[in-house]
Amino acid sequence: MPKLNERLSHWDALNGCYCGRWQKSPSAGHLYERSGDGKFSRIFASAEGISSCEVCGYDLTRDPLENLKALPAKAWSGALVKGSCFYSETVWQLPDGITDCEFVGCNLDNVDLPAHAKGITLTDCTRKRIINQNDRTDWVCDWKTGAPIEPIDLKRRLREGENTDPAKLPAEKLTDEELKALEQKRTDERELAEAQEKVATLTAKLEAVK
Repeated sequence: MPKLNERLSHWDALNGCYCGRWQKSPSAGHLYERSGDGKFSRIFASAEGISSCEVCGYDLTRDPLENLKALPAKAWSGALVKGSCFYSETVWQLPDGITDCEFVGCNLDNVDLPAHAKGITLTDCTRKRIINQNDRTDWVCDWKTGAPIEPIDLKRRLREGENTDPAKLPAEKLTDEELKALEQKRTDERELAEAQEKVATLTAKLEAVK
């Protein structure tokens, strides 16, 4: 029976250390230190002079994904991991040789499972293959072929009348200018629909008092 691994549980693996004291921003290249009241009080431009978290020992000199991939099979074996997020924009794989590991309530999107692992179980977890498409948005894709199936925000798109058909994805990646124009078109269409609804409502009120 796996035992709760507190170090790997409730962990935002691609953004911070095990204990949550440090958070890393890959895009900005900054390290943020969380103070005792839960706020990020100190910001460091780089990890120069700060090699690891003094609380949990997390290596702050490496990319979070590198740290994640460096965890050996024994770190996962016999572990019950709860409520953690291991999602990465690129696919990465858990190490071979893992035995008796259970994930509960975790985000394992874009996490590949090793072929020779024994006893990895997922309970109330998400494990989708997510790929950014030519429309510059993320879609759930087939794990084997990589073919897009549906956008990750399917409900919103259905509600707002946006494309949900993978066959209608653009053949080439949208440029910044094209994306901006598309977003403006959607805004204009939404405002027009709201205006038309308001006109219809006012018209009905006027008809009722004739």
